[in-house]
Amino acid sequence: MEIRKSIKKDYKTPLFFVVVLMLVAGSVAVFSASWPEGAQKFNDGYFFIKRHLSHIAMGFILMLFAYRVDYRHYKKLTFFFYIFALALNFLLYTNLNIVENLYGQSRTLVLGPVHFMPSDLMKAAAILYISALISNNQRSIKTFPTIAKIFLMIIIPVVIILGKDFSTAGVLAVTLFAIFFVGGLPISYIIPLIMGVVLIGVYGIKSDGYRSERINVFLDPFSDPLGRGWQIIHSLYALAMGGLFGSGLGMSISKYGDISSIYNDFIFALIGEEFGFIGAAAIVILVTAFLIYGLRIAINCKDIYGRLVAVGFTILLTTQALANIMVAIKLMPVTGIPLPFISYGGTSMIMNMVMVGILLNISKNCR
Repeated sequence: MEIRKSIKKDYKTPLFFVVVLMLVAGSVAVFSASWPEGAQKFNDGYFFIKRHLSHIAMGFILMLFAYRVDYRHYKKLTFFFYIFALALNFLLYTNLNIVENLYGQSRTLVLGPVHFMPSDLMKAAAILYISALISNNQRSIKTFPTIAKIFLMIIIPVVIILGKDFSTAGVLAVTLFAIFFVGGLPISYIIPLIMGVVLIGVYGIKSDGYRSERINVFLDPFSDPLGRGWQIIHSLYALAMGGLFGSGLGMSISKYGDISSIYNDFIFALIGEEFGFIGAAAIVILVTAFLIYGLRIAINCKDIYGRLVAVGFTILLTTQALANIMVAIKLMPVTGIPLPFISYGGTSMIMNMVMVGILLNISKNCR
C-alpha cells in the first residue's frame, strides 16, 4: 500500500509512463520532421522543436496543477467553463480581427502573442459539463425531459464546431455518446440520437463542396494525385518505404516537401518511414495502453462524475489518435486531427496534458 501511494504521489502510474513515452517519441519525431521546414522558413532547424518543447513544459505545469486539485471541485464550475468555451467558439463566426484564417479555415483565435483553437477548450468543457449534468440527474436519467436537456447541451457544441471543424465535431460526438452510455441513458434513446447526429453529419458533408471533395479523394486519391490526393498518396509511400525497421532517424525523404506539415497531421507516416512497422506498432501499443489504463481508472471509480469524466477524456484522446492513424493509412478521409502527445501542437498539446492531470487526480482521489 505504501509503495502504491508513493507511486501515485510521484505520478508513477502506468498512465503517466505511457504519456511520457508518447511525449518523448513525439518530440523525437517532431524534431526530425520539422527540421527542413524550420531551416528553410526560419533559418533555424530547431525552430519547431523549441516551440514544441515549450508547449510540453507549459502542459506539464498545468498538468501538475490539475493533478493537485481534487477533480470534484470542477463540478461546480463546469457550467461557466462550458458557456465560456461556447462564447469563444462563437467568435470564429465573427469578422473580428482576432480570428485567424489558415488554409481557408477559420479555426484559430489570436489574442496578442497567443494563438489557440477554441475547439480544444470546447471538447474538455463539454465533457466536464455533460458529465456533471448526468451525475446530477441520476434519479431522473431515464425520463424524457432530462434526456432532452442533456441532448440539447450536447448538440449545441457539436453543431457550433461542425461549422468550422467537421472532424473535431465528429470526435466530440462519439465521446459524448460514450458518456451517455456509461451514464445510464437507455439504448432506446441513444440509438435515435446517434442517427440524428449522423444525419446532421451527412447534411454537413453534402452541403459543403470541400467536404464532399475530400470524401471523393479518399475513395480514389489518384483521381487528383497532384492536388487533394497528394498528401494521402505520399503518406502511403512513406509507410511503404519504411518497411519493417525503417530508414533510420532523420533519414525520411517525405519530410522534404512530399507531405506538407508532416510534423503535425501526418506524423504517423514519418514514424512509419523512419522507424518502420516496429515504430508504428509501438505507437499503436502506447495508444492501446492509454485506452486500457484510462478505462481502468473509470471502472475503479465509484463516483459517477469521476467515472464519466475519466471515460470522456480517455475516449476523446483515443478516438483522436485512432482518427489520425486511420488517415495516415487511408482508412479515413483527411481530417486535420493531430496525434495526441506526439504531433506538433500548441493548444491541443496543453489541453491534452491538462486532461491527463485530471485523470491522474481521479485515479488518486476516486475510491
